[in-house]
Amino acid sequence: MSDFIMDYPKAGRGKVPPGTGFSMTDWTRLCMSARKPTERKISQGEIRMHNRPDDMWMVINGKVYDITLFAKYHPGGVNVLLPCAGKDATIMFNKYHAYINVEAMMGPFCFGRYDPTIKFDLPPSYFGLKTEKSTFAKSSGGFGGSTASTPKPWKKGEPLTVDIISSRCTKDALWVIIYGKVYDVTDFQKKHPGGPDFLLQNGGKDCSAEFDKYHSQAARAQLVDYYIGDVKKSVSSLLTPTSTAPPTRKPKPKPALNRLTLKNKKNVSHNTCMLTFTHTLPSIDVPLCGHVRLHSEDGYSRSYTPIKTTPEELTFVIKSYSEGKVSKHVCELQLETTVGMTGPMKSAFSMNDSHDCYVLVAGGTGIAPFYPLLQLLLKRDIPAWVVCCNTTSEDVLLPLDDFPNATVLHHFSKDSGHITKPILESFLPGTSPTATSLVCGPPVFNTTLSGHLAELGYDVTILE
Repeated sequence: MSDFIMDYPKAGRGKVPPGTGFSMTDWTRLCMSARKPTERKISQGEIRMHNRPDDMWMVINGKVYDITLFAKYHPGGVNVLLPCAGKDATIMFNKYHAYINVEAMMGPFCFGRYDPTIKFDLPPSYFGLKTEKSTFAKSSGGFGGSTASTPKPWKKGEPLTVDIISSRCTKDALWVIIYGKVYDVTDFQKKHPGGPDFLLQNGGKDCSAEFDKYHSQAARAQLVDYYIGDVKKSVSSLLTPTSTAPPTRKPKPKPALNRLTLKNKKNVSHNTCMLTFTHTLPSIDVPLCGHVRLHSEDGYSRSYTPIKTTPEELTFVIKSYSEGKVSKHVCELQLETTVGMTGPMKSAFSMNDSHDCYVLVAGGTGIAPFYPLLQLLLKRDIPAWVVCCNTTSEDVLLPLDDFPNATVLHHFSKDSGHITKPILESFLPGTSPTATSLVCGPPVFNTTLSGHLAELGYDVTILE
């Protein structure tokens, strides 16, 4: 087998605790705001070039993904991904992650399709270079640039004016402008996948359009390491018409918290509690499948959907995670103590009278938003197909025996592995214009299962 194809792991597998801001929830949010690059055909030679920790590409099912940024979010850590960098990891991916819809999770970072028939002989235009030597290349000596120009003096914190920026255009002092921000890329020249010439051509200038055209979201994330300041507003001669810096966001004021008082607490499983809180507000009208945010004392917050709402009380089912900033705090509350709350907030779902069939797919405590929905569907005599995914039978949190209108499938990953599209297809009814589906669970679960349902023809709503 070719060394381009990875068929077994070179590093030990296992989960690595994510750093702050690098959970799969954070990754899903990042992908929602990412812009997908233009796809193209990519050769094996070009893919092999991207095999470093700061520049990793990978082939999965014939598509080429830039996983540089994702490596920080990968639950298995960076070391598992490194042996696959610059190679085809389809066999490994399908062996360990067959349940994951890779296009749904990594779509914004897909560059194109792997084409083994093309040579790695990219035209100079791919790197933004002209076939003939440009005026810059002739005057500077091409590769390596000129060292004759002396950069004008500048100290950190001083304004970045036109004469200072334009004087940094040689291999020894190289700055570029991208969307109104200035980056010192002097030390990045040898690392640049397109070679140093392209950087030198844009030295001391605005290259926003070129950067967007040829670079991925992962490359955009690396810019922070080279940022030195913003272009002074009067330096308009260096900027392209579309490269104005984005407006600075004002910090959001801290929300005013209402207080909920814990009145009852019951263990549902070894790590999950059912908690009932009272409040002194006139009313808390939580929308169907909506949520409130509970706040820890150190400023963290998380959304939870109550499974039961009365004029005086809210009841939640909350799973406590050892690293959870909010869940652990809430589950360790003593009776008669309080927790901060904001909301309620609407969900992405709204009831549609034209729907006469519901498919509800829940992962763990993701069953909570579906509980009040099932009660409403029962009143209206609307059928529902419910898929409850848990690790073992001991992790089932809420009984569904009281819903005769619901056909229920319990899937336990410890016994049967992760749920797959064929399992869903064999259980669910056929699709129709009047059927709809909802998914609620962890981020990877939501991404994967919503992808499966969409491929089966269902209209899908994800509840975050």
